[in-house]
Amino acid sequence: MDLYTPGMRGHPASDDEVWFRRFPDWNLSCAETGDAVIYATSDVFFKYLFGNIGSEPVLLSFINAVLGDGADAPVLEVEIRDPFNVSQFAGDTWSVVDVRARDGSGRIFNIEMQSASQRDFVGRTLYYWAATYAGQLTKKGEYGALRPVVCINVLDFVLRTPRPGWTGWHECFTIKGERDSGQLFAGLLSIHMLELPRLIAKNIAISQLERWLVFFRDEGRGREGDMTDDLRAAVESDPEIELAHQKFLDFLADEDLRHLTYRRIMAHADKMAWMDYLREDGLEKGRQEGLQLGREEGRQIGRREALRKIVVKLQDQGMQPEEIAELVDCSPDEVRAFLDGLQTDRTD
Repeated sequence: MDLYTPGMRGHPASDDEVWFRRFPDWNLSCAETGDAVIYATSDVFFKYLFGNIGSEPVLLSFINAVLGDGADAPVLEVEIRDPFNVSQFAGDTWSVVDVRARDGSGRIFNIEMQSASQRDFVGRTLYYWAATYAGQLTKKGEYGALRPVVCINVLDFVLRTPRPGWTGWHECFTIKGERDSGQLFAGLLSIHMLELPRLIAKNIAISQLERWLVFFRDEGRGREGDMTDDLRAAVESDPEIELAHQKFLDFLADEDLRHLTYRRIMAHADKMAWMDYLREDGLEKGRQEGLQLGREEGRQIGRREALRKIVVKLQDQGMQPEEIAELVDCSPDEVRAFLDGLQTDRTD
């Protein structure tokens, strides 16, 4: 059994109910007023917090908190690459928002907040690591110039398959020998998975990494704007967490940033609702046609009809097969084959 299985969450939810959760009554009241609740797990705030020029101290604190929980060497200085810029989000509600940085030794860090489970999240993580690693090679054959790439994923859902007696919330994956030596093959790959729902409330977090995860888990979730006891303890005991808390308040006070975040939340929520409708609509048509073909064949027709509508709509919006594949239960090759079939039908 794989250590990681997709689709698991720390809180009960349907497969598509991923953006509005945990406090249904708050989200209902906000929906009625045209607003949405913003948490510290917002990918826009995550980029704002760690990706702004001048955010180096908090980014350095977080990276070292993650590395200090494992065997990686600490970071002494960090350079933010691809800094936060509001204009980069203009008209874009689909792309992945991550933070990229490099330390003094050349190590590259790719840091991402993931609020919702994805079917191929593990594969996507490996692809991003590979693309970042290979992207360093500017001249053919200069493999000695390749530097380690460290991916840090903060997850607001449970990804790992539970094991009896195991309650950890931080795992670091590397490449090691499996048979005899257990020796590290190369220190070029590190993938950290931090699962917020597994973090147990303690009121006083022990490690710096626990304090950071309490911040992401609890910020914005206290009743009537109050901090939870765990968050208050983290803020009062760590100056960098206190700075992050103030940045969150500044973020909420900025009308443009709030509007940008609302747009992304609403766009994703609309996307999930729209895809759910298309699935149901396609399945219903398939059921009707399948009355003469048998129940199983009817389900296949329904699924193909739903996929047809979804794929055509997403292609018309300019999305590539790889992007479409992340949103439907198909591989990129299956999406391409499906699009080729649609093109053939149109030309016949």
